[in-house]
Amino acid sequence: MSFTTKAINVGEYALVLHEGRLTTQELNEARAKAIIILETNKWKRILMDLRRASIDVNDLDLFHFTASHREKFSPDIRIAVVGNPKDHDKTSFADTVAHNQGVLMQTFDNWDQATEWLTKN
Repeated sequence: MSFTTKAINVGEYALVLHEGRLTTQELNEARAKAIIILETNKWKRILMDLRRASIDVNDLDLFHFTASHREKFSPDIRIAVVGNPKDHDKTSFADTVAHNQGVLMQTFDNWDQATEWLTKN
């Protein structure tokens, strides 16, 4: 598994691109790097691209990772997740956990819809 984090000036968001097998450790490492990009640029948006990833995280760990966004991010952070259709159950679960924790996160199957939602005012 590998991931890349980039600062995207158009739309002002941190892009986290995952490929291959995605583990809890990689989720945590990618989030830490995304936080650095957000703080450096004073941005409030993250786009997480999982279209080429396979989520290898059990439900309990996914719950704890997603629920911890509330402590890791300021309340005005907006997170868009573009998921892999085969992991729809996992991304949908994470979306529900985020909403229940008061985290502004939305999952999408479509890149354009995700970036439109992410960059709207």
